[in-house]
Amino acid sequence: MYYYYITTTTTSTTTNNNNNGGDGDDGSCDDGDDGSGGGSRDDGGDGGGRGGDGDDDVDDEDDVVVVVVVVVMVVAVVVVVAVVEVVVVVVVVVVVVVVVVVVVVVVVVVVVVMVV
Repeated sequence: MYYYYITTTTTSTTTNNNNNGGDGDDGSCDDGDDGSGGGSRDDGGDGGGRGGDGDDDVDDEDDVVVVVVVVVMVVAVVVVVAVVEVVVVVVVVVVVVVVVVVVVVVVVVVVVVMVV
Protein backbone atom coordinates (compact mmCIF):
# COMPACT_ATOMS: atom_id res chain seq x y z
CA MET A 1 0.00 0.00 0.00
CA TYR A 2 1.10 3.51 -0.70
CA TYR A 3 0.47 6.40 1.58
CA TYR A 4 0.46 9.91 0.25
CA TYR A 5 1.13 12.76 2.59
CA ILE A 6 0.03 16.15 1.39
CA THR A 7 1.31 19.13 3.27
CA THR A 8 0.32 22.70 2.75
CA THR A 9 2.08 25.79 3.92
CA THR A 10 0.32 29.06 4.43
CA THR A 11 2.29 32.25 4.62
CA SER A 12 0.77 35.37 6.04
CA THR A 13 2.34 38.76 5.74
CA THR A 14 1.15 41.88 7.39
CA THR A 15 2.33 45.32 6.37
CA ASN A 16 2.29 48.07 8.95
CA ASN A 17 1.87 51.42 7.25
CA ASN A 18 1.64 53.56 10.36
CA ASN A 19 3.77 56.65 9.95
CA ASN A 20 4.58 58.15 13.28
CA GLY A 21 4.56 61.93 13.47
CA GLY A 22 7.13 63.93 15.32
CA ASP A 23 7.15 64.44 19.04
CA GLY A 24 4.90 67.19 20.33
CA ASP A 25 5.89 69.96 22.70
CA ASP A 26 5.52 69.29 26.38
CA GLY A 27 2.54 71.17 27.76
CA SER A 28 2.72 73.10 30.99
CA CYS A 29 0.69 71.82 33.89
CA ASP A 30 -0.35 73.94 36.85
CA ASP A 31 -0.91 72.23 40.15
CA GLY A 32 -4.57 72.24 41.07
CA ASP A 33 -5.86 73.59 44.35
CA ASP A 34 -6.19 71.21 47.20
CA GLY A 35 -9.76 70.01 47.56
CA SER A 36 -11.66 71.19 50.59
CA GLY A 37 -13.38 68.15 52.05
CA GLY A 38 -14.77 65.13 50.24
CA GLY A 39 -18.02 65.23 48.35
CA SER A 40 -21.08 63.50 49.69
CA ARG A 41 -21.44 59.89 48.78
CA ASP A 42 -24.66 58.92 47.06
CA ASP A 43 -25.94 55.80 48.74
CA GLY A 44 -28.17 53.46 46.81
CA GLY A 45 -31.89 53.67 47.37
CA ASP A 46 -33.83 51.48 49.77
CA GLY A 47 -35.04 48.09 48.60
CA GLY A 48 -38.61 47.46 47.54
CA GLY A 49 -41.34 46.90 50.09
CA ARG A 50 -42.64 43.54 51.30
CA GLY A 51 -45.04 41.71 49.00
CA GLY A 52 -48.73 41.60 49.74
CA ASP A 53 -50.49 38.82 51.64
CA GLY A 54 -52.05 37.41 48.51
CA ASP A 55 -55.66 36.52 47.85
CA ASP A 56 -57.33 35.07 50.94
CA ASP A 57 -60.00 33.38 48.82
CA VAL A 58 -57.41 31.03 47.30
CA ASP A 59 -56.20 30.02 50.77
CA ASP A 60 -59.77 29.40 51.92
CA GLU A 61 -60.46 27.24 48.86
CA ASP A 62 -57.28 25.27 49.50
CA ASP A 63 -58.31 24.77 53.13
CA VAL A 64 -61.74 23.53 52.07
CA VAL A 65 -60.19 21.06 49.64
CA VAL A 66 -57.86 19.74 52.35
CA VAL A 67 -60.75 19.36 54.82
CA VAL A 68 -62.89 17.56 52.23
CA VAL A 69 -60.05 15.17 51.37
CA VAL A 70 -59.42 14.41 55.05
CA VAL A 71 -63.13 13.82 55.72
CA VAL A 72 -63.42 11.51 52.70
CA MET A 73 -60.36 9.55 53.83
CA VAL A 74 -61.71 9.17 57.39
CA VAL A 75 -65.12 8.02 56.10
CA ALA A 76 -63.43 5.54 53.75
CA VAL A 77 -61.37 4.08 56.61
CA VAL A 78 -64.48 3.79 58.84
CA VAL A 79 -66.44 2.05 56.07
CA VAL A 80 -63.59 -0.38 55.33
CA VAL A 81 -63.21 -1.22 59.03
CA ALA A 82 -66.97 -1.74 59.37
CA VAL A 83 -67.09 -4.03 56.34
CA VAL A 84 -64.13 -6.04 57.59
CA GLU A 85 -65.78 -6.41 61.02
CA VAL A 86 -69.02 -7.64 59.44
CA VAL A 87 -67.16 -10.12 57.26
CA VAL A 88 -65.16 -11.41 60.24
CA VAL A 89 -68.34 -11.81 62.34
CA VAL A 90 -70.12 -13.65 59.52
CA VAL A 91 -67.14 -15.98 58.98
CA VAL A 92 -66.91 -16.73 62.72
CA VAL A 93 -70.65 -17.45 62.95
CA VAL A 94 -70.51 -19.76 59.92
CA VAL A 95 -67.50 -21.63 61.34
CA VAL A 96 -69.20 -22.03 64.74
CA VAL A 97 -72.43 -23.30 63.12
CA VAL A 98 -70.50 -25.80 60.98
CA VAL A 99 -68.55 -27.07 63.99
CA VAL A 100 -71.74 -27.42 66.05
CA VAL A 101 -73.48 -29.29 63.23
CA VAL A 102 -70.50 -31.64 62.79
CA VAL A 103 -70.33 -32.32 66.54
CA VAL A 104 -74.06 -33.01 66.70
CA VAL A 105 -73.87 -35.37 63.70
CA VAL A 106 -70.90 -37.22 65.20
CA VAL A 107 -72.67 -37.57 68.56
CA VAL A 108 -75.84 -38.84 66.89
CA VAL A 109 -73.86 -41.35 64.79
CA VAL A 110 -71.96 -42.60 67.87
CA VAL A 111 -75.20 -42.98 69.85
CA VAL A 112 -76.91 -44.84 66.99
CA VAL A 113 -73.94 -47.17 66.57
CA MET A 114 -73.81 -47.92 70.30
CA VAL A 115 -77.55 -48.61 70.48
CA VAL A 116 -77.57 -50.89 67.51
